[in-house]
Amino acid sequence: MPNLFNSNTQEQHLFLDNSLTGNAHIYRNSTMATTTNITVQMGNHAYMPCHIHRLQNKPVSWVRLRDGHIISVDQTTFIADQRFQAIYQNDNEYTWSLQIKYVHPSDEGWYECQVSVEPKMSAKVYLKIVVPLTELIGDQNRFVKAGSKVVLHCIVRGTLDPPQYIIWFRDKAQIGDDNGMGWYSQLDRNIFGNSEDNQNTIGSLIIPFVRKMDSGNYTCQPSNSASVSVHLHVLSGDYSASAIMSTGNNYTLNSYYLLLLLLLMSFYKT
Repeated sequence: MPNLFNSNTQEQHLFLDNSLTGNAHIYRNSTMATTTNITVQMGNHAYMPCHIHRLQNKPVSWVRLRDGHIISVDQTTFIADQRFQAIYQNDNEYTWSLQIKYVHPSDEGWYECQVSVEPKMSAKVYLKIVVPLTELIGDQNRFVKAGSKVVLHCIVRGTLDPPQYIIWFRDKAQIGDDNGMGWYSQLDRNIFGNSEDNQNTIGSLIIPFVRKMDSGNYTCQPSNSASVSVHLHVLSGDYSASAIMSTGNNYTLNSYYLLLLLLLMSFYKT
């Protein structure tokens, strides 16, 4: 089960009077709707609970405010997108939750829970979608010398939930642990951050002894973000030294600046 929202999530509460307490309040004579935020990572499920007290017999609607689209009235759904559903929980608080499965960036924005009374009672929630970023450490073209050790890195940044795994492919073939060539992958979590920050994960593919026939396109595919690819050129012959030196310098410089940037980001967050 994926995490539905982070520890800072607040739930929507609609109240008739101030004798009840909760995260959001609406009073009978007030026209101002309370607001809160929910943050969900792309691909996870979003739940936006709306707790209603002493109005159990009144219709409850969920509305997407950017276009005024009525998503649901009670348990009836008025949107073609089957990821949306209103879920009723008959508890002491009379809860109507808007569920959005497998959220994507276009779902970000304001939503409103409305109760059909006069004057209108409502509460707003802003749904923020976090989109992880996958990047290569180094150039998209790597030139290496046959017989050398090669390590390919990719980094997944800005995740609420780190990737469960990172798979490497050579061209379109998955590189498994039983590849018979001694190649192996490594996963390093919580790099340059702590549990309270958006997390960073580095995936590495280690090739202890690279051969000319190992040239090709290598792809890093995290479980919860976009893939990135690097083209590996394995060189042999007299011309390889200058090519390797040129690209090697660029690779080292780019890697240095990326790692320095991540360290600085971590420093300023603490």
